[in-house]
Amino acid sequence: SLNQLRSTCRRWYVLFKDKRFMEENMDKAAAQVISKNDYSVYSVTINLQEIGNNFDPSIEFTGKLDSEHVMISTIFHCNGFLLCTTKDNRLFVWNPCTGQTRWIQPSGSKTWYENDYVLGYESNNKSGYSYKILTSCYEGRDPIVEGNNSKILEIYELKSESWRRLDDVPQNWRIRGSSVSLKGNPYWVAWDFDTNIFLLRFDFKRERFERLSLPFQFFFFFANL
Repeated sequence: SLNQLRSTCRRWYVLFKDKRFMEENMDKAAAQVISKNDYSVYSVTINLQEIGNNFDPSIEFTGKLDSEHVMISTIFHCNGFLLCTTKDNRLFVWNPCTGQTRWIQPSGSKTWYENDYVLGYESNNKSGYSYKILTSCYEGRDPIVEGNNSKILEIYELKSESWRRLDDVPQNWRIRGSSVSLKGNPYWVAWDFDTNIFLLRFDFKRERFERLSLPFQFFFFFANL
């Protein structure tokens, strides 16, 4: 938050550009966590400074984050932004620091399963970050009844505010659980039909999936499928 004050004072501007100063003081700051409970989202502060003194870390619920009084069903975090789906299956991107929201128009595709959404970005040195949303879903009616087990993939570009379908993208794997974002790309734990476990990454720049090997295999992963 202090970074916003750089333009008010030349000495502060120089100080906030000092990496050593920033690193030393960032370590002293309390960790900020987003917590979801039912259909509400809360801001949580965790103070880790007392761990070295054999004290448990302190946890404080600093407030309820309210975005236009909607009931939030799922959240996905990327680079400080939250991609949220509501209980009535609407979609929006939310900046919890400023309170700004941006509603996303549905793609118009007739899908059977509820869509899975992830937020990411393509980095460009000249134009900065270009944010995109990836969704995967079954098209048409019940895929079990119709024998259609393939998913369609669609990309939404926030800059152009438009959806488009990704064709010719192999999907010879299955995914269990939610994904996490790292440097603008989402990652999942996945397995193929030969029961090989691996990390699956979607590269938003190339708009393709990539398989990453794990350092070990664990076969009990399939016990409850």
